[in-house]
Amino acid sequence: MDRITAIHLFIRVVETGSFSKASADLGMTQPTATKHVAALKARLGARLFHRSTRGATPTEVGAAYYDKCKVIARELEEADNLAALMQQRVQGSLRISTSVAFGRRVLTPLVLKFMQQLSVSLQAVTFDPSIGTTDPFIVSPAFGLARVRPGRDRSLALPGA
Repeated sequence: MDRITAIHLFIRVVETGSFSKASADLGMTQPTATKHVAALKARLGARLFHRSTRGATPTEVGAAYYDKCKVIARELEEADNLAALMQQRVQGSLRISTSVAFGRRVLTPLVLKFMQQLSVSLQAVTFDPSIGTTDPFIVSPAFGLARVRPGRDRSLALPGA
C-alpha cells in the first residue's frame, strides 16, 4: 500500500473521527480505507484507533503518530508548492551586449526595474552586461539581446530567427 496515501487517510480518520467520512473525503471506498489503516497497524505493530459505534478515536500511540504524520504531510505540501513555484519564477542568465554609455544610462536602470517588477532576486537571474567588452553589433547564441545603432547593418538577426 502507498504509505503517503495511508498517512493522509490516517490523518483524515483522526480529524473526522470516522473511516466513512475520511474515505469519502479522499475519494476511496470505506473497505479500502480500512485496508490502508490495517496495513499501517501491521507495519507499525501497534493499535492506532479505539473503534466504537460512535466512531474512531486515536490510541495514545495513534495520537503521537498523528502528530508526526501532520508534520510530514505539511512538509510534503510545502515541497509540492516549492516545485510548482520554482517553475513559475523567472530565472536564468540574461546576457546583454551594448556600448558603455547606453548600458549605463538606459539598460542598467531598465534591468533593475525589470527585476523589481517581477520580484526577481539577484540569485535567480544573472545579469551579465558585456558592456563595451565585445562588439555590440554581433548577435550570437551567447547573447539574449544586442543593440544595433541607427545607420548600422540591421540585417543581423537573432539566432534561430
